[in-house]
Amino acid sequence: MMNKFFDKIFVINLNKNSDRRDYISKLMLENRIDFEFFEAVDGNKLLDSEESYLKFWEENFLDCNNWKPNRGQIGCWLSHVAIWKKIIKENIESCLILEDDITLNSPDPNKSFLENFNDYYNELPSDWNIFMPGYCGGQLRAINEKIVQLYHPACTHAYALKNSAAEILVKHHWPMRGALDSFTGHIFFAGNSTDEIKKLYEQNWHKDRCNYNSLYNPEADMSLIQNLKGYASSPGLFNQGASNYSNC
Repeated sequence: MMNKFFDKIFVINLNKNSDRRDYISKLMLENRIDFEFFEAVDGNKLLDSEESYLKFWEENFLDCNNWKPNRGQIGCWLSHVAIWKKIIKENIESCLILEDDITLNSPDPNKSFLENFNDYYNELPSDWNIFMPGYCGGQLRAINEKIVQLYHPACTHAYALKNSAAEILVKHHWPMRGALDSFTGHIFFAGNSTDEIKKLYEQNWHKDRCNYNSLYNPEADMSLIQNLKGYASSPGLFNQGASNYSNC
């Protein structure tokens, strides 16, 4: 059972997307993965007028390149942040977060998905507090045959957090910059990566301090960020499909 690795497994889903609920329920049952649905924030419902959308954007996003998120991207941001806050509030020690468009990848076709996951999880360094068994792109640095570190991967369809990492993410998630995976791509691996990557993280953070008139962009707390210990499986064990509710 994958649940022996995590206290909670959440799948983000909009209640109205019953086809996705049916799909993910069947997938998880077939692979003996117990999980809970986490209701996604519906950006279209939350920001149902142009006025409310623009007000939210002006109050929460850094306008570095005159980029405006769509309502799905805003819903994606808020959904993931809500889970991070839940992890802290309920003192959940470890949590696997999945989006409802995942597919499973078994690198060793002679083993079940759970057997594959077990093999990769057991190669994780013991100091991990972020683990990405699913991602898109990113530069690789091998830790061992199954585990790597990344720089600026995309996608947020599959990642695990420990409580300590959730606290750091919550402190740094606001103001928003671009789509969610722009933020996670920078911060997930900023702690125990190479000195070069740490420097790039700081440079990107400060580069994005571009709109002093509308938002206060706090300094990155590197004393906390250096405690992020992010790793990923290579290859990814969860792939991304076609999400119905976001453009994360």
